[in-house]
Amino acid sequence: MHQVNVLEVIATFAQNKFDANGKLTDENTRNFLKKNYFKTLLSGLKNWFIQYVNQAKPKRVF
Repeated sequence: MHQVNVLEVIATFAQNKFDANGKLTDENTRNFLKKNYFKTLLSGLKNWFIQYVNQAKPKRVF
């Protein structure tokens, strides 16, 4: 089984960055996540997929 590491973000003063429904309202934090977190997550998924595909290929025996 292949795993994708879970990314963790620690937001200081998180109580000031989310509304009562848990929606992120702080624009600076939102921009940081868009720029860094999602790019890193997609890169990790790409690497995971490449490993999965390479291991799924049958090996030739001559």
